[in-house]
Amino acid sequence: MVTKLLSGESLCCVYVVCVIEYMHNVLAVAAADPVFTEHPVDVMVDQGEEFNLSCSARGNPTPMVIWYKDDTLFFLMEPVDGVLIFSGATEEDAGVYECRARKPSSNPPVFVFSQSAIVDVTCKYSIHSKLI
Repeated sequence: MVTKLLSGESLCCVYVVCVIEYMHNVLAVAAADPVFTEHPVDVMVDQGEEFNLSCSARGNPTPMVIWYKDDTLFFLMEPVDGVLIFSGATEEDAGVYECRARKPSSNPPVFVFSQSAIVDVTCKYSIHSKLI
């Protein structure tokens, strides 16, 4: 847009400002760090029962979800699909679980941590002894 001023000078900066503002907004969207849209929650489950832990994150590019159990790498999942399915709970499944979302294109890597979830597995069977 070119506007003639009373002095005869032309003013043509309105279009440029719009383009710069548009480019700024596009760049801000293009470089989004991971954000958790779902955090894992605490679970109490009986031994042998099925349970799930869910966690998901969004970002640009799509982050990879990485599960940790008791601060040890537990499972890598494809981007955004962060559901762990346990078909039969065992005592070994008990612990503290956490998701970490990794921004794939960052160097050094950018990690965002989810809230922790505690999994408590209750033993169904107990051994009783009798004194004779």
